[in-house]
Order: sequence, then structure tokens, then C-alpha cells
Amino acid sequence: MKNGYRRIQASWGRFAHDLDTQESGLDAAEIIASAKRFTESRNLSVDWSALDHLQPPELIDTLASSLPFSPEEKQGLVEAVVMGDRAELLRALCEFGAATTEDGSPVSH
Repeated sequence: MKNGYRRIQASWGRFAHDLDTQESGLDAAEIIASAKRFTESRNLSVDWSALDHLQPPELIDTLASSLPFSPEEKQGLVEAVVMGDRAELLRALCEFGAATTEDGSPVSH
């Protein structure tokens, strides 16, 4: 303790890849297509042109924080450390959220 405060030695090694600028394998068009199916199935209006300038990592984070997922689903997105994992989880949540039953109602889980 110093001046009444605990002192820690943080290990940021797990997040070292956050500084990488290259995220290979992230397909913005595929992510947007999944998100569009999700928003259309929920009758949500989105200004997709506002997302055109975003690189895949920013697009993924923006959609993950903006789309109406449950708190548990959002927590899973936050906890996905690797961007590729976050992208795949976002895509899966969008696809599952866009799925409907035979009578056209949304699938619940």
C-alpha cells in the first residue's frame, strides 16, 4: 500500500494483440449482411451509410454495442478478446436473432 491505496502489477499480455492493425479474415460485407438480416427481422431502421467508412474492427464493435442483444449476449461479445472470435459471435447472434419459426415469429432461446 502507498498512501492508503493498494498497488498492483497489472499484466496486459492477454491484450497485446489489441494493438495489431491487421485483422485478417474479417469480412465487413458478411458482417453487414448478417446484421441487415437481423435488423430487418426485427423491423429496425438503420442508416447503413453511416457505417461505410468503418474498418472491420470498428464495425464489429459498433454493431456489437448498438444492436439490441440481451445483456448476456453483449457480455459474451465484450469478453471475446480476439477480434475474429468477436466477429464470429456477432455474426452468429445476428443469424440466430434473424431466424423465425414457421409462423414467422422470432426464435427465442
